[in-house]
Amino acid sequence: MVSFIALLSLILNIFANVCLGGITSSFVRKFDESEDMPLDSDVFRAPPGYNAPQQVHIMQGDHVGKAVIVSWVTMSEPGSNTVLYWPEPDPKHKFKAEGTLTKYKFYNYTSGYIHHCTIYNLQFDTKYYYQVGLGYGQATRIFWFITPPEVGPDVPYTFGLIGDLGQTYDSNSTLTHFESNPIKGETVLFVGDLSYADKYPNHDNNRWDTWGRFVERNNAYQPWIWTAGNHDIDFAPEIGEPEPFKPYTTRYPVPYKASNSTSPLWYSIKRASAHIIILSSYSAFGKYTPQYLWLGAEFRKVNREETPWLIVLVHSPFYNSYKYHYMEGETMRVLFEPWFVKYKVDIVFAGHVHAYERSERISNSAYNIVNGECTPVNDQSAPVYITIGDAGVISPREEDLKYQNGENKKEDLSSDPELFSCLLQPSPRDSDPNYIGIRRLLLYRKAEAGVLRRKDWRCNGRGYVAYRNYINRPKNGDSLQTPSAPSTPGNSGRWVSTSSPLSPFFDADSWSTSRDVRSLGQAMSHRTSFSSSTSDIEFPRKKGEPAYSFVGMHCIFDQCKAMVTVIKFGHMSSDLLAYGAADGSLTVCTVSMPPSILKQLTGHTKDVTDFDFSANNQYIASASIDKTVRVWDISKGICMRVIYGVSSQLCIRFHPVNNNFLSVGNANKEIMVFNFSTGRTINKSVFDSEITAMDHDHTGQLIFCGDAQGCVYTVTMNSHTGALSRSHRHRSKAKNKSPVTTVQYRTFSLLARGPVLLTLCRDGSLSFFSVSLEVQGYLTLRCALKLAPRLHSIRASFCPLLSLEKGEFIVAGSEDASVYFYDLTRPRHTCVNKLQGHSYPVIGITWNYGENLLASSDFGGTVIVWKRAKTN
Repeated sequence: MVSFIALLSLILNIFANVCLGGITSSFVRKFDESEDMPLDSDVFRAPPGYNAPQQVHIMQGDHVGKAVIVSWVTMSEPGSNTVLYWPEPDPKHKFKAEGTLTKYKFYNYTSGYIHHCTIYNLQFDTKYYYQVGLGYGQATRIFWFITPPEVGPDVPYTFGLIGDLGQTYDSNSTLTHFESNPIKGETVLFVGDLSYADKYPNHDNNRWDTWGRFVERNNAYQPWIWTAGNHDIDFAPEIGEPEPFKPYTTRYPVPYKASNSTSPLWYSIKRASAHIIILSSYSAFGKYTPQYLWLGAEFRKVNREETPWLIVLVHSPFYNSYKYHYMEGETMRVLFEPWFVKYKVDIVFAGHVHAYERSERISNSAYNIVNGECTPVNDQSAPVYITIGDAGVISPREEDLKYQNGENKKEDLSSDPELFSCLLQPSPRDSDPNYIGIRRLLLYRKAEAGVLRRKDWRCNGRGYVAYRNYINRPKNGDSLQTPSAPSTPGNSGRWVSTSSPLSPFFDADSWSTSRDVRSLGQAMSHRTSFSSSTSDIEFPRKKGEPAYSFVGMHCIFDQCKAMVTVIKFGHMSSDLLAYGAADGSLTVCTVSMPPSILKQLTGHTKDVTDFDFSANNQYIASASIDKTVRVWDISKGICMRVIYGVSSQLCIRFHPVNNNFLSVGNANKEIMVFNFSTGRTINKSVFDSEITAMDHDHTGQLIFCGDAQGCVYTVTMNSHTGALSRSHRHRSKAKNKSPVTTVQYRTFSLLARGPVLLTLCRDGSLSFFSVSLEVQGYLTLRCALKLAPRLHSIRASFCPLLSLEKGEFIVAGSEDASVYFYDLTRPRHTCVNKLQGHSYPVIGITWNYGENLLASSDFGGTVIVWKRAKTN
């Protein structure tokens, strides 16, 4: 495992200009064959009730995502073909759709009654519930799904990627981790080989039933986009079954006619910002065959202005370095690769090889022969090829490679991950108009279990790492430019609880966001250098210099299944903690021993963006993307009041003097003041952009707020009437404006000799202002720090008590799953400590009263409370 960090660093740069080659991992999986789960496994259990629908799964039902195909099986009798469905807010008005019924026989097996029902005319980006099993005396079951957003270039979307799943113990582990990952895909792209029923005597089709029950727990809620694999053919003329793909096509319908295909084995769909083409490696694809003619016509219909992402799914990989299945996809590559290059396909996902492997942007289209000696070259118009056939079966041994991926080879190999999730994000609105866009691809992979034996990565268990890449695609059809993007890996696990202190000084391999990817080769054998100006990760201070030190973790709260967006301790409280999440929930807990959850506050339907405690910690006021403000009684755990707005509510504060006032910033470019008791609007002030963060001064006469363009405002407020008046504005000097994620006021600082204000923008710009209360809160910039740019709304905080002793300390989260401490009085080596233990980007940061506990929250829903070492 000693080269694991170097491995991650190399894998993260998928679209890098330079690929160094070489074996990128010393990790070797177990060599034992994957073991199938027995038929009496819990995951294969049929649902209770007479003739209860089972093997429920859904699939996109048209070309753009406004229809869903619902499929299920009844075993005892046909039952009803009807599906009842209704949108989430309105269960009283149910709609009805009628489906079809079919059965099939395979050798001595007879299937149950297989139902397919297509629901049409659905609304985009809407949650629907559906009910199946409506026959007399029949058990019914209810599930739900969320339709995709409307197809368009400005639509981010997350896909899960699975291939060669099967029904082994490893398959169950993969699916379990996919389900528990808060960053899991909204839709699964499945690259073939479903049940592996053909491994059993006479292609035992009972294993199609067990597999359907196994994946129902996810596939009933998320559509899986199917690709046919070689284990799905079930061609067995020796037992009287000459029809290929009979079980697969009977059980898993696809909307192939919507893309003018003549076969369910090749088709296309659009989903969000992606145009996805599915091909069949095991159907005729030579010149003038139906698949060949369809693909040529389909490429000509792709509109990159509408769907900037062009993705191809195929089972047999075009490029593969393993002896197993070596060059099996070569014939299709020779025919189709010129089209892939001509139409600038972004990514080709394949399975078949039970391992993970990816390529640079390469092509071999100059050669129109199949000679076994292909010599691919870098081609910036070509796609990246990614093999992900490792979901349920172990990968081949390293010594089974056709090539050892040496200096001249183009693939980078890794045998330890098992599944992907990928997030496709659109171009920014202010991107260069000469380009279709700077599109971002984030890939999340599950790391293998194990303890990493490094001083700076003490983790065990499973987790995910994230990486980002950028693609510039010119409109004029010229070759692509692919600037490499810096990479910041996440940890793959949690800290192991320990009684020994966590030193603030690390002998660590790490990553700098300003490093060129060509330094990756050196990173494998040498210590990585740091940037002193632009990176979150800088040289730690030498031993003996002052810095925060911690004795370890005090406690962990990990029950939340969504990103924890905001976290705070109660006013003047050492143990009352609350946090809000992207699923709309608020959790109130105590960190006193033993730590426990006090209340779960549910009512918001979308992300909690901010909340605040009242002065006596009796109430919480919360803001949400769902356009509401809610006021909660903590002790009773109830919502006392709901205030409805016309846009997303982004930040909120109780007035520090008159707790009857609530100040709320929203996406309608306003700060609104509400009466806490009545919910009525007292006053409002309009700004130039969305108000994304805010804070009061200690007198309640000033509001400091930041907007989506990076501007910081000072607003005067009458504590008695709630009247607002803008007094000052500090404009961001950055060329590309970035939202303010943190605005925090403090009454006194040694560095400024008076009150100060801290702001942080998503582009990593951290600013430290002195505040002149005599001049209506005029802001003077005292110092600034440029951190690594953020993808998420990561927050920062003062460290008030330590800053009263020496220096000016700031703590902030980061994309690389660490918590960083900075001393603003030391501009050359600002970073003085970091805490590692999260597995996802750290979003929220908060101190308790007394500053002996620090709480941090992350994208994966985990909250860690760190215990600070006692100081003299």
